[in-house]
Amino acid sequence: MPKFIFSNSSYLVSFNTPQEVKEINKKLAKEKKFKVAEVYDIDEFLDTIDRVKYFIDIYLFLDGIDQDTLNILFNALGPLKLDFILFNPSTDLDIPEKHHEKIVFGDFNEDFMKASFSVRDRSRMPGGLNKFSVSCANYIFPFIFKDIQTVWTLDSGPGIEECDYMTICENSFESTTGRFVLRVNEENLRSNSETLQGETEGKLEDYFREFMNQYIGIVNYNFTKIDIKAKISIPQSYDRNSRVNFGKIYFPEIVLREEKNIFSLTLGYIDHEGKKLFDLTEVPFTPPSSDVEFL
Repeated sequence: MPKFIFSNSSYLVSFNTPQEVKEINKKLAKEKKFKVAEVYDIDEFLDTIDRVKYFIDIYLFLDGIDQDTLNILFNALGPLKLDFILFNPSTDLDIPEKHHEKIVFGDFNEDFMKASFSVRDRSRMPGGLNKFSVSCANYIFPFIFKDIQTVWTLDSGPGIEECDYMTICENSFESTTGRFVLRVNEENLRSNSETLQGETEGKLEDYFREFMNQYIGIVNYNFTKIDIKAKISIPQSYDRNSRVNFGKIYFPEIVLREEKNIFSLTLGYIDHEGKKLFDLTEVPFTPPSSDVEFL
């Protein structure tokens, strides 16, 4: 069996994949922009997990798998502290109790596999991020866009898909990176703001970059309460004619949208070493105590 040639991308590693799941994995990978490594041989699996750098998840389909093979899988994954799912294990298999929460039973149709991916995706997000992110947006937005009265909430959809502007920024600390993407509908923006109605495109982009810079600045300020000292990148803005390359690393994301359908904000975090992400559940949002000068 030839070895895979792995790029510096995010991978879903799928072992002993049923034929009907292969196409589902391929379709999901295209939609979410990650890659899939389908492996069937135990040696190939061990080589794969040794050489992949960024894991989205590991699927272990256990139909026809004997106890010896399963033990090899557990022994290989244990020291690496990699997470995985056990699909439809036989009752004849002895699975340690600590892995029982990883067991999933179901039919391998598209709805089931997409739901399994979504549940796992949400579990990879930092605890408390949803509420915290919304609080940040509602706090900082009026300082930048002073004459737009709106409210930000969590959005279950993809956010604004037909956007005219996109601003991207990151924050990072140690082996963790967060990516933030602001999408803007220009027509809705100008029709809801007398201040920005006649502004040039370049001036609008200044506002978008300032919003992102201040938003992530507030995030980083609150991070200090859990001893995280994060750095912020320079926000980059793109118009409708730009080609935007998001790179090959997959970020589980949440989407915020404000009620006038002008802006949406997509954000997510990954740890490049596979460590557990931070938890904001017990961190109350607070604004900076000192005055901040905005646009």
